[in-house]
Amino acid sequence: MPLMLLSLVLLAVTGLVLWLVKPHRSPLFGWLAAIPPLLVTIWLITQLPAVGAGTYLFESYPWAPQVGLELSFRLDGLALFFGLIVAGIGSGVALYTAYYFEGDERQGFFYLLLFAFMASMLGLVWADDMLALFVFWEGTSITSYVLIAFKYYD
Repeated sequence: MPLMLLSLVLLAVTGLVLWLVKPHRSPLFGWLAAIPPLLVTIWLITQLPAVGAGTYLFESYPWAPQVGLELSFRLDGLALFFGLIVAGIGSGVALYTAYYFEGDERQGFFYLLLFAFMASMLGLVWADDMLALFVFWEGTSITSYVLIAFKYYD
């Protein structure tokens, strides 16, 4: 089952949904927003025994088969460590965002950027080929730039 790709899609779609849905007035919203990265964290924790035993997960998807390009992901010990950091801290940030941006109309857009950043970071640490590395590096660069500049005019 393609759980690495599913995790990336889950985070990206969650960010889009949180941006489009507007009831951002309740702290309960933060708890709901923290669920997807928490699920990714729990899934990564379940991979600890297998990865600790020296095995790794590998997923590969044809990108442009005519020229031999594939999008490949590998979950080994280092990728698992950094994945746990990204998803674990992302859960906390998603939860805290509800309190930090309480009453702010741009909270949904911040969630979009945050979840796109998390998906890009996870894709980057799981990347097993240059194409995936480049795509997710660019995603991380763009979303981190916009996140840093987010409250520039306040």
